[in-house]
Amino acid sequence: MNVRFEIHQAEKKNGLVPYWEHWIKEITSLGKSQDARLHQISRLLAPYLKFKQLGVSFTEIFERRHFIQHMLQDENIA
Repeated sequence: MNVRFEIHQAEKKNGLVPYWEHWIKEITSLGKSQDARLHQISRLLAPYLKFKQLGVSFTEIFERRHFIQHMLQDENIA
């Protein structure tokens, strides 16, 4: 998602695509709030590829995102 957002930003500068909200809704049928949640979690977990293998639902990760962020920043844990 982060990669696609960066590509979109570059294309938008050249006037090739509409605003991100319009594009994401047209392509994926996601609403603005759903997109914001996905983008937030994507930025948080992008460096940690093994999170995908945990089998934890997106909802649970989103609900615990502050705890996860703290855990990943704590040198004694991470």
